[in-house]
Parts: sequence; structure tokens; C-alpha cells
Amino acid sequence: MNGQITFTVGDVLAHKHGTVDKPKKYWCGPIPKKCDICGEILTDVWIDGRTIYGPWADMCRTCHGRIGCGVGVGNGQMYDCREKKLRG
Repeated sequence: MNGQITFTVGDVLAHKHGTVDKPKKYWCGPIPKKCDICGEILTDVWIDGRTIYGPWADMCRTCHGRIGCGVGVGNGQMYDCREKKLRG
């Protein structure tokens, strides 16, 4: 090979039709122990998300419901506390 990337027709069709396995997304740092807003210990999930006040925070579900801006690109991500894995 001379530095070129090659794809098969099957690779291209799988990508086009959404059948390619997407990489799993994980939290890279240490898992937060408590909510940045209320101090509750995080045991199930946490949301790394933007707040209605502008700054981002690691939040429990309750605080995210009160002052979070949703989950998705530009708003926040929900993670599993046990696996550091992105949910949803």
C-alpha cells in the first residue's frame, strides 16, 4: 500500500445504509462522585451538560431536569456511572 485507504463496495453500502457498527463512546476521565449543583451522590447516571445559566456541569437527573438544556450535540451527554458509557 502507498498510504491510500481502500474500501470495498460492501463497506460503502454498509455505511450508506447505516449498518456499520458505530464505535462505543465512553467518558475518558474519572467518574464524577456527586452532582455539581446539589451535591447528591451519583449512583446510576449523570449528565455532563449545559445549564440554562451557560456553564456546563456534571448533574444528577433531577438537577438536569430543572436547569439542564437537554441531551444531544451542544447540550449534553448522559453517562452510565458503572461503565462510563454514553447512554442513548
